[in-house]
Amino acid sequence: MIDFKTKAFTHDDRRHHLDVIEASLKAQDIYEKYQTVCKRNGVVKALVICNTVKRAQQVFADLLDFKIEDVEIKLLHAKFIKRHRTAKEAAILEDGATYLEDGKTFNNKSVIWVTTQLVEASLDIDFDLLFTELSELSGLFQRLGRCNRKGAKSTQFPNCHVYTEIDSNHLKSDSNHGFIDKAIHQLSCKALHDFGSGVILEADKQALIDDWLTLENLQREGSYFIREYEMHYKFIDGLLIGEINEYKAVEFQKLFRNILSYKIIPIDVYRQYIAVFDEAKADWEKLDEEAKYLLVQLKDNAISKSDYQAEKIKLKLAKRKIKAEIDSYTLTIAQYQYKKAFAQDYFALSMYDKIAIYICDYDEQRGFSIKENSVENSNAKPEKPSTGVML
Repeated sequence: MIDFKTKAFTHDDRRHHLDVIEASLKAQDIYEKYQTVCKRNGVVKALVICNTVKRAQQVFADLLDFKIEDVEIKLLHAKFIKRHRTAKEAAILEDGATYLEDGKTFNNKSVIWVTTQLVEASLDIDFDLLFTELSELSGLFQRLGRCNRKGAKSTQFPNCHVYTEIDSNHLKSDSNHGFIDKAIHQLSCKALHDFGSGVILEADKQALIDDWLTLENLQREGSYFIREYEMHYKFIDGLLIGEINEYKAVEFQKLFRNILSYKIIPIDVYRQYIAVFDEAKADWEKLDEEAKYLLVQLKDNAISKSDYQAEKIKLKLAKRKIKAEIDSYTLTIAQYQYKKAFAQDYFALSMYDKIAIYICDYDEQRGFSIKENSVENSNAKPEKPSTGVML
C-alpha cells in the first residue's frame, strides 16, 4: 500500500501588504490613497474591485468627478455588449501586464480600472495597487492575486486596501435576494479583524481559511450555503435507481439550475447600428433563398448529393458568421432586471431566435443600467423598426 503524503502548495513570496479597513469603499478614500502613493512612487496602476456592477458604475462616476490629472479611469464589468467587453478586456490586459514586451521593463502607467468579480480569475493582470470590497476570504485572495502578481515590487507600504463593510442587501441569509452568504462574510470579517493589517503570506491565507471557514463555524453561524448543500444532498441521497421521472427532472432543474437570464440588445445600441441589423437580416434571407434553390437543384438532379452537402455546409457557416456578428451587439441580464425594464420589440434572424430590443440606459463607457424613469416611459415606442424586427 502506498503511503501518500499531502503538502500545501504555498510559497513565502511577500506580494501583498494588507490594509484592512472596517468601513465601506468610497471614491474619496481611493482618491486620497492613490494620490499618496503617486507622490511616493510616481506612476501607479490601480485596480478597484466592487461586488456589483451598479456599485462599480457609481465608484467609476465618482472617481471621474475628481478629474485626476494625467490619470485614465476605466470601467469593466459583465454588463457591456460583447464587442465592447472584448475591447475592454484587451485594454485591461495591456494595462495590467507586469512588463513591457522586453520582459524586463516595468509596464508603468497612470491608470485606475474599476471592475467587478469578473477579474477574480478570468484575466491575467498585475496592478500596483488594489482597492476591493470584501465578499468572502476565498474571493478576496483571488482578488489579491491581481496585485503585485509577480511579487516584483516592494511591500514596504500597503498595496491591498480591503473594505469589510458592504451593502446589507447583498448578504444572503434566508430567502432574500442577496448573493453573498452572510455567515461566510461575517466569519471573513472576523478573520481579517483578527489578522489585522500587514504583510500576508500565502501560508497565512490558507491558515485563515482553514481556521475560520470550518464546517463547524459555518453550521454554528447558520450559513445559508450549508443549509442549501444539506437540502440538495438529502434530495439526491433519497433517490432510487431509475427514479428520475418528469417530475423529478423538474425538481432537479429548480434545485441545481434555477438560473434565468435573458439576452438583449440595448435600444440605443440597436438604433446606433440599425444598418448592421438590416444588412444581417437581408443577408440571412438571401442565404435562406439559396438553400431553397439548392434543394430544388438536388431534386432535379442538377447537382450531386455530395455537392449539395458541401454547399449546405457553406451556407451554415455563413449563417453562423452572421449570428456571431449580431451576438456581438448583445448582453445578458438577470431575470429580475428583465422584469424592471421593457422589451419593446424583437430582432430576429429567424422565428427561432428572437432577441429583445430593450429599453434601458447604455453607453460604451458605463455599460448597461436599468432606466430610472422606465416605468413612466413604459408606453413609449422606439423609432420605426427595421425589417429585422418582429412585432
